[in-house]
Amino acid sequence: MFRLVASLAAVLLAGCGAGDSAPATAVLWRPSGSLQCEDTRTTQAGLDAAVAALRTTGIAVQSARCAQDGLMHASVCGAANGDAWRVEVPAAAVDQAVAQGWRRLEAGQEITPMACR
Repeated sequence: MFRLVASLAAVLLAGCGAGDSAPATAVLWRPSGSLQCEDTRTTQAGLDAAVAALRTTGIAVQSARCAQDGLMHASVCGAANGDAWRVEVPAAAVDQAVAQGWRRLEAGQEITPMACR
């Protein structure tokens, strides 16, 4: 009986770690610098420049989009409007990208892709 229980426990515990592998990619974001009441910086050219800056440091960008940061912003000229750039990079490159001003996506945070302006 003991062997049966021990064997069953071993089988059940072996399956517990199967889903613990680290993700291969990570989503990062950074504000585009666009301000309310001013011309937008959230353009395809701006996104391309941000991606090029990552690639020149050896970070392979797998996808990139203009986005909204999903945060509340005061409605006043000169304040940030929430426009951002959203990229997907290899998980191993996250610290290098963060050192360049990119931000990790926090739990529960939505960085919603949108069309570049």
